[in-house]
Amino acid sequence: MSHQIPFRANLDDFLLNLARGDLLDAVGAHYASDARLYENDILVARDKRTVLRKLQPVLRRFAMVRGTFDELTCDRATGRVRFFCRIDGVDIDGRVVREEVFHAQVWSDGKVAEERQYRGDALARLFARNVAAPRRRGPLLVPSLPASASAVMAARPLGA
Repeated sequence: MSHQIPFRANLDDFLLNLARGDLLDAVGAHYASDARLYENDILVARDKRTVLRKLQPVLRRFAMVRGTFDELTCDRATGRVRFFCRIDGVDIDGRVVREEVFHAQVWSDGKVAEERQYRGDALARLFARNVAAPRRRGPLLVPSLPASASAVMAARPLGA
């Protein structure tokens, strides 16, 4: 049981970092050094350093971001975590951008060892197979997160 407490505490901290818009802190603190990142089943990063480098253009593109979590599932025995994150942002040109991303993670030794992100057509295919379709829409209510963070990510400048 003792290994489960750090896992959940680390997961909660990861989600809080995302809720605050602290993408670099979320990855920096909670990805294993050899973590792999897949986007729509294509390997895009073989280690944490590459993931952090991949985030740089995103951080430069957006002036502000906020989002909503849905459908968190967490299996402590296997370290598998799944959740949706709907992201609303404002880019540096003032355009409003919205994106839905499904995250499937595998945690090991308190760190994200693998993350698969699905968006766009790949997300629609998962919905069609009913693999990732949410049962409901609305804010995720996670008792261990502060109410303001569990419902909506705080709108704030990225990287600030």
